[in-house]
Amino acid sequence: FKITESSKSVSNHLKLIRAFPKALLDDVLVISKYLESKKIKIHESSQCEVLIHHEHIVVPSRIYITKLRCIEFHNFSLTQRQILWCILTRHHNGFVRQRALERLIKTDLTSFMIPFIFQLLGEYVQEILEAIEPILDANNQGLFAAFMLQNPKYDQTTQSRIVSYWNEYYRIKYPNFNDFIGYKILNKLKSFVLTYQHN
Repeated sequence: FKITESSKSVSNHLKLIRAFPKALLDDVLVISKYLESKKIKIHESSQCEVLIHHEHIVVPSRIYITKLRCIEFHNFSLTQRQILWCILTRHHNGFVRQRALERLIKTDLTSFMIPFIFQLLGEYVQEILEAIEPILDANNQGLFAAFMLQNPKYDQTTQSRIVSYWNEYYRIKYPNFNDFIGYKILNKLKSFVLTYQHN
C-alpha cells in the first residue's frame, strides 16, 4: 500500500477535525484547507485524548509547518484565528508555540481552547508557564475546573509533569519549588476545582 500525498492530506484533515468539537466543523475545514497549502505535517503518535463536554477530542502532540511568515491571520474570522492559534500551540518550534499562545489568550477563552492551553502546562518552557499563569483567574476558573474534572487522569499527569520538569530543568535556579511559577499554577488549579465543586 503506497501512501500518496492525497491520502496524507485526508489524514491531516481528519486529525484536525478530531481536535475540535463538532460544532466548529465548518471553521476547522477552512483552516485545514489553509494549513494543507502550507504543507502541514502532523506527528503520528503521542496525541492527547480528552473530553470537552463529554465530546471526545484528540489534540496533536506536534505539528510541523515551515512556511508561516506571520501568525496574525487577518483574513480569517475570530473563531478561525483562534482555531489556528490553538493548532500552532502544537508547533515543533517553542517560539512559535509561545507566540500563538500569546495571541490566543488575548481573546475571550472558550472550552475548545482549554485542552491546547492545558497541554502547554505539561511542557518544560518556563516562559510559556509565565504567560499562562495570569489567565488562571476568576473569569476562566470554571472552564479549567470543568476540563480537569472531566479529565482527571490527564489533569494528574499534567500536574506531575510540572513538578518533574521543575526537578529536571529548574531546581538549581529555584531550589524551593514554592518559588517556581509551576507551584503558583498548581495551587490555582487545585483551588479552581475546590471552588467549582462547592458551587
